[in-house]
Formats: sequence, C-alpha cells, structure tokens
Amino acid sequence: MKLRGTFKLYIVDNYNQKLKKLDELLRIPVKTLIFCDSIKLGKQISKRYGIPFIYGESKGRLKTIRESDVCVVSRVADEGVSVGDIERVIEVAFLAGSRRQESQRFGRLMHSQEKEPQHIIIMTEREFQLYQKRLYAITERGFNIEVIRSSQERQAIRKRRAGLVHAHRGSSPSQKRSMPQEKQAANMRRMPLQPFQSCPGTTKY
Repeated sequence: MKLRGTFKLYIVDNYNQKLKKLDELLRIPVKTLIFCDSIKLGKQISKRYGIPFIYGESKGRLKTIRESDVCVVSRVADEGVSVGDIERVIEVAFLAGSRRQESQRFGRLMHSQEKEPQHIIIMTEREFQLYQKRLYAITERGFNIEVIRSSQERQAIRKRRAGLVHAHRGSSPSQKRSMPQEKQAANMRRMPLQPFQSCPGTTKY
C-alpha cells in the first residue's frame, strides 16, 4: 500500500519555542510518537504532559508504546518498532544531519495503517541551517515538506489583530474594499522546502 502522508517542518527560534509548538500540536488528540534524542529533554516532555518516556533503561518498550496514545521515545525506537495505528510522528531532537536516522523515523509511518499519517519535525533556525540535509531522506522518496517559520506565524497574528482593530474602529469604503486583500496577506505563508543549500553527500534538485 502506498503511503499517503503529510510532512511539515516548523522552524522556531529556540528550544522554548519547540515546547510551545509541541503544546499546540498535542491539542489535537491522535496516536503520536514524539522522537527525542535528548534524555534530559525527553524527561522534561514526559513530566510536562504526564506521558511515558521510552529510552535505554525502559522495560516493556513496545507494549508501552502500543498502549499509549502519546509517548516520548529516544533513538531506541528508530528501528524495530511497528505500530499499526500510529497517526503522527513528531521529532523534537535528533542526531544532527543523519539521513539514515531520518529515514528510520520516516519508516515508522510506513507501518501505519492510517490513510493520512503525519510526520512533523520541529527545528530551530540554527538546526535547520546545520542539519537540513537529513530531510533529503524524505524528499528523495518523492514527498514534499511544508515549511512553516515561527516568524511568519507571528507576523500573520499581528496582521490579523491589526485588521480586527481597524474593523472595530470603522473603515472608509476604500479601506473596506482592501480588507479581503489584507486578510489574504495575513494568512500563514507556507513555502516548499526546496531549494536546499548545497550540502556534501546530498542530492541537489
């Protein structure tokens, strides 16, 4: 069966913004694996949401993953984990620019029986500049990655708020005619991942 999924990359300012984005994503209750290579951050996420964290010292790993709606997993779940009802994978920490690891994590969705599983990656701007080559593990298979920057989201929110203020105060006929255009411009801009910066060992397209 051909995988039909959605792939999104959120680029944020720092690790605090990563957690804020994770807050937002987890408001949608679906079966989720959160990949986190950092043991410290994984424990923090586990405590923050009251969910299991599966890492090297954990026992009954597969059973816990299958029985949990949401759980955090370290790189021990990169291989050998097959969960048929997985609906979403979220990556918050990873092994630098490793395309092999990205391919393994992408593979977790290959086992999903869901029609539209989601693969979401959250990177800081610096991580994107340094490690974006790992994303070729996805794009080389013919999938597109939707890239959303936090700065664009904030700009869209400011514009929407400004539009509401102007609407509340009243607008001239000419201003009213321009409001649909302003609203359209305030929508979150999404751009394709390519072109990447040229990185050694990657496919350039």
